[in-house]
Amino acid sequence: MSAPQLIHKTPNFVFWELPLGKPDQNAPCSPEILENDTRPRVRQDPCEEATCWHDAIETIREQIGNHPTPELTEQKKLENHYYTWREAVSKHETSLPAIFALVEHPTVREVWTQWQHHNAINESLALLFEPLSRSSEKQEKISLLPYTQQFVKQEEYKNFYEYACHIKLAPRIKINEEFLKYFEKTPEKMFTEAFIDPNYQSNFQRYSWENMPKAIQIKLLDMFAKEICAEAYGLRKSSWTPFQEVSNLISELKHCGPLVVGGIFGRRAYSEKPFTMKESVGKRSTYGWRQGTRIDYRAGHTITIIGAKQLKDKGFVYYVDPEDPSDPKDITAQKIYVISYKSLKENVAGCRAPWPDHIAPSPYGYAWAAKKAPASS
Repeated sequence: MSAPQLIHKTPNFVFWELPLGKPDQNAPCSPEILENDTRPRVRQDPCEEATCWHDAIETIREQIGNHPTPELTEQKKLENHYYTWREAVSKHETSLPAIFALVEHPTVREVWTQWQHHNAINESLALLFEPLSRSSEKQEKISLLPYTQQFVKQEEYKNFYEYACHIKLAPRIKINEEFLKYFEKTPEKMFTEAFIDPNYQSNFQRYSWENMPKAIQIKLLDMFAKEICAEAYGLRKSSWTPFQEVSNLISELKHCGPLVVGGIFGRRAYSEKPFTMKESVGKRSTYGWRQGTRIDYRAGHTITIIGAKQLKDKGFVYYVDPEDPSDPKDITAQKIYVISYKSLKENVAGCRAPWPDHIAPSPYGYAWAAKKAPASS
């Protein structure tokens, strides 16, 4: 893979600059080329709905492309399987009205929880949603009537919020089961193995796989599939945990390069758009959010941490978001965001948890690093 460049390395500050875009998938690829990827780079589009993890992982994994040499046959088989999984997730998510992408937004969640069997149809008739569009080109008002009509015919879910979560997440069970078959894994086996460490304390341990609420089961299965995929690509678990100081994160970034983490991050976790900060790094502007603009948003999102800084008793974290494009012809397309280290610690999720679950440090890690540390680290 094209190596990120270490442009700041002091005792209290580390910052990696990622190569912009992605390798041209139609360029030849060999083990020698992968060693220090010299393929032309092209624009990386923003991630599609529910594929943020896949696109964030692209920043640290080797990408084979369409024309590998015979030595890369097995890696290409894995990549093909990976892309089939990613496309199935994307196809399902984009088949739903765009408002379903905001099902965990506090306003949407509050409204839909009040829609029950006796009033759901009338409420949906009275309200047309104009959601954030998947493309900036077009927004259409939509009706949820077909979904509320289906909701009132069933009895398992007591309000429309629960039903919407089911509609959004349930198909992912079959998608992930198909993906895990490639590795000869089953959900039950994965769950049994997931929390085998007696020192790991988690809210999930009070369940068996059979009696676990479906909403939790679906999200855990999603995590299992991602972990299996990352391991198949040879990615390494970072030793960093949110129970450590920012100095530990700085040290880890120096030695491992950029880190991919999941949790409650990104623009949807705030009530306002980010603003341009006074600080710039290299030739890049940085963006942040004003205090008090964070909202009670529960949907997970994956990002790539590229830097960290300690200023006296405070820490700050720099990251890029797969919801932004990355274009070698436009350095401004991909934004660099800054959050406090405190915010990172509170909102990061473990590799085997669909949301922050910080009872005690997880022995299963919180971040993924490239299988080979960048040469300049």
